Amino acid sequence: MTSEKNSEIPKWLQKIQNESWEAEILISGGAVYALFELSEYLSIGNTLQTIVEFGNPLYALGTAINLLSLPIKLLSLGFIIHLIIRAFGLE
Repeated sequence: MTSEKNSEIPKWLQKIQNESWEAEILISGGAVYALFELSEYLSIGNTLQTIVEFGNPLYALGTAINLLSLPIKLLSLGFIIHLIIRAFGLE
């Protein structure tokens, strides 16, 4: 008898589970936008790196910014793929 109560999902929880795609798409879209803005901000840092000479301590900062750009682009690509999959997976 207790297993029957545990196996039944309340209607409000089932509704949230069925409509979770809306929140997923909003969050993924916001993350893609934020990552593209961050990528643009980092490209400004790359421009500053070309101006700075090698002996300057800010050169290391520019190199660190360059190393961050690849993971940010890969994360953006992952969110875009997630959006595409969710868009075509909807009924």
